[in-house]
Amino acid sequence: MAVEYSVDLCNELKQTFKSKALYRPMRVDRYDPGTELSYEMQCVESGKNAQVTLQIEKFVGGGYAGQVYRVKVTGIDAPDGSARGIETGSTYAMKILIPPSTFSRLFRNTLYWIGFQGPFQLQTNPAAARSGAIWQKFIRRAAKIRFGSEMVVNDVHATFVDNKLGSCGEISDWIEGRTWHLEVDDNLDTLKLWKKGKAFDEKILDSAEYRAKYRFMHNFVDMLHDMGAHEFARQYEWSTCKSQPNCLKRTDCDDDPEAGLVAVDFRAGLALLPFLPMSPGDFKLIGKGIARKSLVQFDRGNMEELENFINACPADFEDLKPMLDELKKCEDIYRDSVPDITHNGTRLLYSGKLWNRIFDSAVTGWKVRNIIDERTEVSLRNSKSNTFLFFALALFSGMGLLYTIAGVIFGLMRLTGLVEAIDSPWLSLRSVYWWPMIIGGVIFFNGFRMIRKAWGRQNWRKHY
Repeated sequence: MAVEYSVDLCNELKQTFKSKALYRPMRVDRYDPGTELSYEMQCVESGKNAQVTLQIEKFVGGGYAGQVYRVKVTGIDAPDGSARGIETGSTYAMKILIPPSTFSRLFRNTLYWIGFQGPFQLQTNPAAARSGAIWQKFIRRAAKIRFGSEMVVNDVHATFVDNKLGSCGEISDWIEGRTWHLEVDDNLDTLKLWKKGKAFDEKILDSAEYRAKYRFMHNFVDMLHDMGAHEFARQYEWSTCKSQPNCLKRTDCDDDPEAGLVAVDFRAGLALLPFLPMSPGDFKLIGKGIARKSLVQFDRGNMEELENFINACPADFEDLKPMLDELKKCEDIYRDSVPDITHNGTRLLYSGKLWNRIFDSAVTGWKVRNIIDERTEVSLRNSKSNTFLFFALALFSGMGLLYTIAGVIFGLMRLTGLVEAIDSPWLSLRSVYWWPMIIGGVIFFNGFRMIRKAWGRQNWRKHY
């Protein structure tokens, strides 16, 4: 019988932890209902900061991109009116860009490392989080032109850094909605004719809500490509068979199948690698990405195409034009914060500016993730050799983990007799001693990990 999750028990454990006055910080994976939080948020439109206090009402769920909460704002400290779009007493959606599941986090980060050779930037880089939020503002305005209303795209109001979970986050409107009704349609041949744009008998076609969402998402993808948001469109490609939950239908529009559709999620979770398609539609997306010279896809947009789209209808974007310059700056920081061999290419061989930004963003990421404190942050920013050594400690620790895993695999092979079955002159597995590998790997993994923690934070030094 499964054990029911208990918020009260978790609160008791938190109080017990605090009562022990330990030096080491308490690890938190996600927040429970009733938790009060306070963030210094940066308004997407004004760029100004405001102190916002909120209360968790509900943990909605979490995927590869992050964890989502329904929150109620209980207080705002913004004397200059910088918290535009956020009001005390109102309900919002809060997304923190780190998965609550350890496996999801490791899988996501591994794919991102393979693709871009760096940490997951939406979590660790405030410029990346802000870039995505500003892109969403432009997408929202483009939707007003194409669909007649900005309401078809959820509005994001501010970004912030969560110092407990170690991640960037954002706050947006709370959409009371659902995916769709699972309509029964016995006339699939007729539905196929409708999809191909051929003549059909409308009287015998039942799936009105399905067809409305299908049409909306296809038109929405076309709009995103027209404005240069090519990789954002991946979040709404119907053929991936996993993008449909990103488009909700407002529950107050149940009477009209065509009304109330809204795009809510623009933060990708998994990098799309050219050799690892994870859905039927990914094969097509990989081909299109290669045609755009984008071998690894995530959330990259084309700034030149966006500017052309804005210049084609300047009156509609007049109030957003000041944000375009900021978007360019955030994009430059974001894209130059990781080596990203497939996009930066030969720049890695000669660009000192690129490497300076990679080093600087690495320190920023460690600070966001609570790996280092303020004192160590200053020390690392003043010394590239220390920054490289701090990174090398993480690399050695990771190698120790891989060595441990290899030892476990060889040990299982030895115990099950597979070693004798596949042994050959070219691959002598009988000479592999698996138990020293496991012991050595564990020592390397934990040893370098402890050194890194003790170097990074004073409270860990005291703890050890």
